[in-house]
Amino acid sequence: MIWENGRSLALVPGADRFHRLPEPQAEKPAGMEAEMEEMER
Repeated sequence: MIWENGRSLALVPGADRFHRLPEPQAEKPAGMEAEMEEMER
C-alpha cells in the first residue's frame, strides 16, 4: 500500500482487512461533455 504522502505500509492478505478504492477520474471542465459527445460522433 502506498499512501498519498509517499510512505508505504505492508498489508498481509488473510491477516489484514483492506479493499482497493477506485481510481480517481479526471475532472472535465464545465461544458466539456457536450464537446466530447460531438467529437465521438
